[in-house]
Amino acid sequence: MAIEWVEPDWPVPGNVRAVFTTRIGGTSAGVYESLNLAQHVGDDAEYVAENRRRLGLPGPPLYLNQIHGNHCVDADGVTDSLDADGSVTRNPGCVLAILVADCVPVLLTSRQGNVVGVAHAGWRGLAQKVISQTVNLMDSQAVIAWLGPAIGPCHYEVGDDVRNAFASDIGFALNEPGRWQMNLYAIARAELESLGVEVFGGDFCTFCDDARFFSYRRDCVTGRMGGFIWFGSEPGAR
Repeated sequence: MAIEWVEPDWPVPGNVRAVFTTRIGGTSAGVYESLNLAQHVGDDAEYVAENRRRLGLPGPPLYLNQIHGNHCVDADGVTDSLDADGSVTRNPGCVLAILVADCVPVLLTSRQGNVVGVAHAGWRGLAQKVISQTVNLMDSQAVIAWLGPAIGPCHYEVGDDVRNAFASDIGFALNEPGRWQMNLYAIARAELESLGVEVFGGDFCTFCDDARFFSYRRDCVTGRMGGFIWFGSEPGAR
């Protein structure tokens, strides 16, 4: 079975490429069926390796050890730990990667097509401004963002502990005392727009679409999808 991709619909420079995997087109079985890309979720390592090989990307992706924080690394100068939730590159052909199964995958590019970035934005990362850290590290005057498949507000209820981690009411609707419906997309979009970033995407729900997407909140033990971005050697806007 061929891999099924989600391709971002956004007005990026012609040399920028970005894709997001679904769960379709891999070799994993059971709860990880079938294109699980994560090595840390209990899947067979050989299946994961084959799934990653099947991606056919232009180079080996830079996978992060995602820790639900706000640390962002410059992929062009990484010499030690990849414990981070964001990365950027100015190196043509360097493929950045982020893995998710409900958290928001944020793909970023400059309008000039000379720097790209990724961020893993769950509620903890959003509370710690991981998106701002990533955008700031890009150091570009004009940035475009795409919000990939994540859990929608229809299926994401949280408690006061999560609500209290945020200073703003944006993205929260009270269901009953102590229970809030949370919109990760709305919070991510608000942060990006406050930074002057033009935002696209953000109209998926991984929980609802079990045929295409893994969802940790829906299934607990499950696989991870991947968002990937890179650019070629000739920057230039369309």
